[in-house]
Amino acid sequence: MLNIYTDTSFLIPEHRGHVFPLLLDLYYKEDTYIAEYYIITTRIEEADIIILPLEYNYIRSLESEIKSRYLALAREHNKLLWVYTGGDFGYSFKEKEIYNFRLGGFHSKLNANTFVMPSFIVDPYEYTLKSQFYPINKRDEPNLGFVGHAHVSVSKAIKEFLSYLKINIFKRTLQKEHIDYQSFYPSSMKRALILKKLKPVNCLSPISYLEISIEVVLKQNQSIIKQLWNFLKILKNQDTPSVYVV
Repeated sequence: MLNIYTDTSFLIPEHRGHVFPLLLDLYYKEDTYIAEYYIITTRIEEADIIILPLEYNYIRSLESEIKSRYLALAREHNKLLWVYTGGDFGYSFKEKEIYNFRLGGFHSKLNANTFVMPSFIVDPYEYTLKSQFYPINKRDEPNLGFVGHAHVSVSKAIKEFLSYLKINIFKRTLQKEHIDYQSFYPSSMKRALILKKLKPVNCLSPISYLEISIEVVLKQNQSIIKQLWNFLKILKNQDTPSVYVV
């Protein structure tokens, strides 16, 4: 059994949606299976690990220096510090004492102390289904789709690029949130491109010039300024007729 030290004063109903996932089953729900392997202790000397009780950026908004405080405790008592960084992007730590649990990231850029875990969801058979489950019948031609939007337009391109600037400049550069850098990737347009490529047709509409230009930008590792320059060129030429052979 592993002894866990954490600050339970943060584990209140208002913070339940941001709690370190293990503590959700250990403290809020008191899961009997989890309790066989983990226990919370009030004495840091008895602990095997220290856990930052809430999601990293969320708890930083409550106490800006909390990471430094917990890291100092981990080093003083020679303990490992477990940290949970939620959201689509996550954040990378360099300190050897920190074990980072996150929901996503580029595998080639993650260190040995980083662990990507699935989103925690309830068992649909137990909590969601109200009647018998019936699988979808198989067809000769499969139905393909994406979870999310698949749309190409100038307004959508502008919206996605503004979102990119907001995340990487206003949030990341100004350190309003600690998140890893994300290159410009308009996912809804990429989905639309792939779906159109899968269609049994030989030509696409004139808007394909915009799609092809965006695809070229996506394949290049460019700086923010270069991406912005190419993005403006895309908008300037988006009405230019073009035929794309699949």
